[in-house]
Amino acid sequence: MRLVIAIILIVFLSESYSQVNKQVIPFLRNYTPKEYGANEQNWAVVQDNRGFLYVGNQENGVLEYDGIEWRRITLPNNSSIRSLAVDSKGNVFVGAVRELGLLVPNELGFMEYKSLMPLIDSTNSNFGDVWRTYTNQNEVYFTAFS
Repeated sequence: MRLVIAIILIVFLSESYSQVNKQVIPFLRNYTPKEYGANEQNWAVVQDNRGFLYVGNQENGVLEYDGIEWRRITLPNNSSIRSLAVDSKGNVFVGAVRELGLLVPNELGFMEYKSLMPLIDSTNSNFGDVWRTYTNQNEVYFTAFS
């Protein structure tokens, strides 16, 4: 009888332990450049309030992934995307090489890039790469070395 109880306890405890371990391991999925159709070097990744992923790519702009399809969002100067940030409203801000802006939906609901460069005085527009983008409440900060 003790042997039967010991076997039941061992089976029960090992099953319980394996279920706990399954919950701790996060789900990870690696996407290849062939799958997303762009350069293999990516500088930033964010997720908006809808659950869409946005990836800052070296050569192909911002890559948008809705869980099924990848879509490319290009910038006017076709520069590398260095940083991305999402604010509490779900706005996606983009920092690139000599360019900064945000993604806005067009009339069909697809995200497009809107440059904020017209808001910057031309004497301050040669700032190089925007390596970090931060949001805080109703503010956005783009940081570069110059």
